[in-house]
Amino acid sequence: CRGRAAGTDATGASVAAMGGPGECAIWDVARERQTVRLTGDFGQVMVTRFSPDGAYVVGGCEDGSLVRWNAKSG
Repeated sequence: CRGRAAGTDATGASVAAMGGPGECAIWDVARERQTVRLTGDFGQVMVTRFSPDGAYVVGGCEDGSLVRWNAKSG
């Protein structure tokens, strides 16, 4: 079984969720819509977390690598 976890920002207003290999997205919880698409050249993201100030999202990939995105622009 492969576990996956989505991360929320400090306010709980946004969630960073995993998609397929090489993609994640930030969603506005209240509006139930995607606000930022996060893509790159990497494998399956297994866990995401926002930085304490909400400026970045970090993803942990199944191959042990990390990827960082700007939370506002991707």
